Amino acid sequence: MKEIAVEKNIKRYEAYKDSGVEWLGEIPEHWETKKFKFVLDQSKGLTITKQNLINEGIFCVNYGEIHSKFGFELDTTKHKLKCVGEEYLISDSNSLLNKGDFVFADTSEDIEGSGNFTHLRSSDKTFAGYHTVIARPKIKIESLFLAFVFDSTSFRNQIRKKVKGVKVYSITQSVLKETNVWIPPLQEQTKIAQFLDDKTTKIDEAIAIKDQQIQLLKERKQILIHNAVTKGIRSLSEVEMKDSGVEWIGEIPVGWEVKKLKYLLNEKLKYGANESGIDYDIDLPRYVRITDFGNDGKLSEKNKLSLSWKNGGDYLLKDGDILFARSGATVGKTYQFKKSMSVEDNYCFEAS
Repeated sequence: MKEIAVEKNIKRYEAYKDSGVEWLGEIPEHWETKKFKFVLDQSKGLTITKQNLINEGIFCVNYGEIHSKFGFELDTTKHKLKCVGEEYLISDSNSLLNKGDFVFADTSEDIEGSGNFTHLRSSDKTFAGYHTVIARPKIKIESLFLAFVFDSTSFRNQIRKKVKGVKVYSITQSVLKETNVWIPPLQEQTKIAQFLDDKTTKIDEAIAIKDQQIQLLKERKQILIHNAVTKGIRSLSEVEMKDSGVEWIGEIPVGWEVKKLKYLLNEKLKYGANESGIDYDIDLPRYVRITDFGNDGKLSEKNKLSLSWKNGGDYLLKDGDILFARSGATVGKTYQFKKSMSVEDNYCFEAS
């Protein structure tokens, strides 16, 4: 698609200089580099919990919504938010946002999410909620341009280097204030912001179309699987059918049988190991979790763990074993374990 292709004809500036920022490299000579703390003031969002949120009142955006729903920008005329009571206008006015303010999630469950933020582009009264840091420009600047700076890898890498944590990463005001931002002249900021707004909107539209196509293909795949395993692959006009007696299956070919799963297994169903994994050791069984399987059903090699023989010996997997997801976002999904997934010999499975 030409309209979303990378622009190859963007003219270079006449002169560049070292930005002094490790992940940024050179910037146009007339641009400035400043510390975050000299460009934006910071404050905290409301000290509340989910229980304080209501359906009507003053809009409130929380860290979970920044991570999952309203990353990059928030427009209350389009995006639906929970609310807090009007009493917070008196008791916590410092947590009330202005149009153009930024709200950073102050915790993240993974390093990639460190630095996730939203940018308020509407004028309705809106509070920053729990686990958030408010950043308000204190110099004249095009806030949309600054949003694109915050969304860049060069800025994010500064945060990722400084955050601390293992399972939860903390993005504090002190981490943010020592990052660097780069600032062109105001007129140039506006042109860059308009250019990127147009291009990224077209890309997002293309992604939405592709996502819809992928969803339709997934549905087609499930229909194909269902029909093949319940009706066979011969033309239905060639096959005499009978009621399976199972609500979700419907009719099956005469001659097919329906049996309880327990009668098809060599061993009884059992839960996986309910143990905490340890650092991966090639001499110990690898600890396989449902989250280690990708959407393609393949076993990931990231975040590998092990179990001791004492804790994992009774849960070793055999080639061809079927794993059922019992909880979480993948509940109900099944994965078949194949030794060909890896050269390792021993695997045991987590209870979840």
